Amino acid sequence: MNPERFKEKIAIYLNEHPEFFNDYPELLEKIRSIELSDLPLQSLHTLSVADRIIQRVRDDREHIKGKLEWFIDLARKNEKIHEHLDEIERLVLSSTELLPMMAQLRAEIMKRFDIHHVAVCLLDSPDHFMENRLKERYPEPMDGELRFVEPPVLASWLENGSDPVLRGEINGKSRVFIAPGVRGLIHSEAIIPIVIRGKVAGCLGLGASNPYHFYEELRTDFLIRMGGKLAIAIDNIFLMERLKTQSVKDSLTGHYNRAYFDPVLAREFDRSHRYRKMLSCLIMCIDYFDNLINTYGNEETDQIVKATGGVLSECCRACDIVIRYNEAKFFVLLPETDNGNAVRLAERIRQGIAGREFPGAPGSGSVTASLGVASYPSPGVTTRDDLVKNAFTGLTRAVEQGGNCVRGCASEK
Repeated sequence: MNPERFKEKIAIYLNEHPEFFNDYPELLEKIRSIELSDLPLQSLHTLSVADRIIQRVRDDREHIKGKLEWFIDLARKNEKIHEHLDEIERLVLSSTELLPMMAQLRAEIMKRFDIHHVAVCLLDSPDHFMENRLKERYPEPMDGELRFVEPPVLASWLENGSDPVLRGEINGKSRVFIAPGVRGLIHSEAIIPIVIRGKVAGCLGLGASNPYHFYEELRTDFLIRMGGKLAIAIDNIFLMERLKTQSVKDSLTGHYNRAYFDPVLAREFDRSHRYRKMLSCLIMCIDYFDNLINTYGNEETDQIVKATGGVLSECCRACDIVIRYNEAKFFVLLPETDNGNAVRLAERIRQGIAGREFPGAPGSGSVTASLGVASYPSPGVTTRDDLVKNAFTGLTRAVEQGGNCVRGCASEK
């Protein structure tokens, strides 16, 4: 179209449609500001299509460059966070006492993450640490490092069950830090669950004076990792403390005794579940044990049990955990072992016992054993109780079939 004709059309349109300026009031103001003495006006010399494309490319390049720099900066910060976490994890997992570990944990978090207040809150209830008598051993207050809370209180703090809770701009209304001299200083906080053996057993509280240090949209993966390592450390400390007060060795065989069974099973099962590793177990029973006692007497039978324990020592690895479960039974935990290898080990143990000449028992092969095998994960095994139950089911099948054999539960054959 001819430029002059195009201008004429524009003029006619504006004259007939004054409501056009309702949508573009700034244009009307600009027209009103033009003095007649300023006419004729010079062209604005707008960019050509080519110029606009070149400018767009330049803008996009600057945007991409800025975004790349942002990603590099974020990666560096994440790397630094993981370095800090590695140091904190090394510290807590190497600790053997609760209070020194709490003090070191607090100091490291405050130094590395610019957080001014740290507290660990634990449940002192029958489902968790009651057997440790925590309140008796660690009376409050202790510089705010350790507190004990009731289950309903902890549940009210953790709105999402086992997920971290991040609260920003709380203006001194902390849930965890309630001491008069401290609460008013907390303007954002993180409440990280401590999950031990599948149950929320407490929380790690982090308080900051910056109202935006913690906020709902913040990523929580590194907080979850920190809470998980702290849970393992606390569980290990209490396990070691229990073991210090108990005799866990069987005097006859030198293997662990029944007192070690529950804590070590809980620890190994939790580790297997957490790191997605196989865990198998054997339950072995000396066949016709009562007949051995009636035939050879207690002293000779003790020698048979001791020699049987020796066979287990010879066949098992250093990382396997052998427990004398009762007079006639042994329980063996096999970390990172699948069902096939567990069955082969059980068969090797069975053959080792059947082929040995035991003191006090006349003739080679006069003592035999039956073994049950179970593995996690496998059909019907989702908890540590399932693991033990399936092993005993396999042992029952072996005994019912005449003994001196290895069996799994019905689902494992």
